Amino acid sequence: MMRRLILVWIILLVPLLRGSPAYKANTVSADSQIWERIGPDGGIIYTLAINPTSPTTLYAGTDGGRVLKSTNDGATWREIYLGNTNISVRSLAIDPQTPSTLYAGISGRISKSVDGGETWSNVSLPLAQVNAVVIDPQTPTTLYAGLKALGEVGGGNGGVYKSTDGGVNWTDSSTGLPGSGTNRFVQALAIDPLNPSTLYAGTHDGVYKTTNSGTSWSAINTGLPAGQRVINAIVVNPQTPSILFAATGTWFGSATGRIFKSIDSGSNWSEVYQSSLNPILALMIDPATPNTIYAGTTYSGVLKSTDGGENWTAINSGIPTTIVRSLAANPQTPSTMFAGTHVGVYKSENAGTNWNGRNQGIASLDIRKLAIDPQTPTRLYAAAANSGIFKSNDRGLTWSPVTNGLDSMRMSFNALTINPLTPATVYVGLMSGGIFKSSDGGATWNAANTGLPSGVEVYALVIDPQTPSTLYAGARTGGATAKVFKTMDGGANWTDSSTGITLGNGISALAIDPLSPSTIYAGTWGTGFHAGRIYKSTDGGANWVMMNNGFQISNGTISALVIDPQTTTTLYAGTGGTGVLKSTNGGTSWSAVNSGLPISIGMIVITDLIIDPQTPSTLMAGTGSGAYRTTNSGGNWSAFNAGLSGTYSLRISALAIDPQNTSIVYAGTVGDGAYSLQTPEYGFSVYIPLIQRSP
Repeated sequence: MMRRLILVWIILLVPLLRGSPAYKANTVSADSQIWERIGPDGGIIYTLAINPTSPTTLYAGTDGGRVLKSTNDGATWREIYLGNTNISVRSLAIDPQTPSTLYAGISGRISKSVDGGETWSNVSLPLAQVNAVVIDPQTPTTLYAGLKALGEVGGGNGGVYKSTDGGVNWTDSSTGLPGSGTNRFVQALAIDPLNPSTLYAGTHDGVYKTTNSGTSWSAINTGLPAGQRVINAIVVNPQTPSILFAATGTWFGSATGRIFKSIDSGSNWSEVYQSSLNPILALMIDPATPNTIYAGTTYSGVLKSTDGGENWTAINSGIPTTIVRSLAANPQTPSTMFAGTHVGVYKSENAGTNWNGRNQGIASLDIRKLAIDPQTPTRLYAAAANSGIFKSNDRGLTWSPVTNGLDSMRMSFNALTINPLTPATVYVGLMSGGIFKSSDGGATWNAANTGLPSGVEVYALVIDPQTPSTLYAGARTGGATAKVFKTMDGGANWTDSSTGITLGNGISALAIDPLSPSTIYAGTWGTGFHAGRIYKSTDGGANWVMMNNGFQISNGTISALVIDPQTTTTLYAGTGGTGVLKSTNGGTSWSAVNSGLPISIGMIVITDLIIDPQTPSTLMAGTGSGAYRTTNSGGNWSAFNAGLSGTYSLRISALAIDPQNTSIVYAGTVGDGAYSLQTPEYGFSVYIPLIQRSP
């Protein structure tokens, strides 16, 4: 009776919902499963731009060549442009006279829209990163682009390029700038609003100025310290253009982050702020009260000065990360402002006193690892590359960033594991920064690196299920050496436990026998003679033996290792080119089990691998073409990608399975957050309205 009432309710409700834009219909049956995106919302926001005449309309540039648009003051966002998925949108500029015209700077081109971002056309530039685009406020068909040469995408020339026909054609206007061609780096541009033939360029070697619309440039570096002149941002006082501010600092190395001020159009500079190893990434002047200046930093969040730069205070209440890449203010009500961070967009309506996240619809997080609380599986953790750790207590319905104590600017989050007995204890491994530990469910994090060498890169973590104070870390140390480190006191102290591991440039995967935890497997990555290897230890990591009989990894990566929890001599290895390998004798010999897996450029690339703990003949593999599943121990594989229709959603980077209800699976993607897969409850086919957030 209850089932019939539910069916009748659905049938009656559907006609009322079909016309609503807030709902999307899906037809499901008992044997079908559909992936649904669950967040977290957000991502790295490189640039922001606000429509000057309709300031509730704003745009954001993110990773993956995407531009997002909000028409309700940041309450919701929708994607309006998708470029090359391997690059990022670093600059946006809006025509001040015709705000429906905007430009997006990407690598190798500028894209232009004349209808508020609904359609775009591309203009080719040298294969270089477009860091800045500025528009002549008096003649907006004239615009300038600042480029950084990028050898990895073809080595096009950097410098300043100029267009006088609205971006249709461009000419190199770099005469006088430092460096040449592929060695030239322009990070920032600013234009004098009252005399637009005067522009300033922030380069890898200081500030340069032109007074003839880019025909020639000259250095204006008096007061800027030699060797520390990497200029990340320049702003011009809109009311008194002789007053400028410039920000410096490099993300890596010893350069101190500084803010400099000039009151004579750049002829002389004086330092007004400095912070050791804290690059300043963005600057913004209040257009109504130019004595108020804001700075986006790497480790101090947003800084504010109300006295022309003489004194600065941090204003970060509500911002969960220290990394702020971009700032924008409502030109009509400047106390309303936005910060583009490594977690997403944050909005303040009181000049920075308080901030609130505005990320609904922003889906650009690169999820590297997922972890499920084994005792409370509604609780999930997601590690996002360069954005931090996110936590959900309701299976992904809502998320919160938990980054206090983490340095997500310098860290790529590669490993994540939870103590099975005290799941408030969580560990994360990082490519730069070693290991961090939280004892309060992610609320705070502290480094747990005693005994680890400086600069260690951690790619894998595994915890002893019987004695969870014992953990193993797979790492790469100086000299590109594969290492395993072991702790027996919950990360307080680590010791090298790599005897016998002689090949490999790093440990990329670890697995521990759940029945006999002194048996551990380690997979390596490397090139040439160091191509991916599998090692085994039967004495708790004291000694290791290579177990590569039966395979040779084509591109050198063991991406995942999983063990059958019921028959622990059976294990599987996911590789970065050879697909899935299987051993039924504890790693003594291996054979490929790849029937049905996707082949791309002659390779089968596996990004992650999980096994059903209750039915271990079922495994799931993540690939660059979606998720695949086998129900016969690798005999054959089939795709299960319903709901994964986008460019990013099919690029699976992480998988996790609910240990108590194995019909629930989670997937992390490269650039589209996390997805959840659940089996429909009832065995009949119906039209079910799937609630979607309005665009």
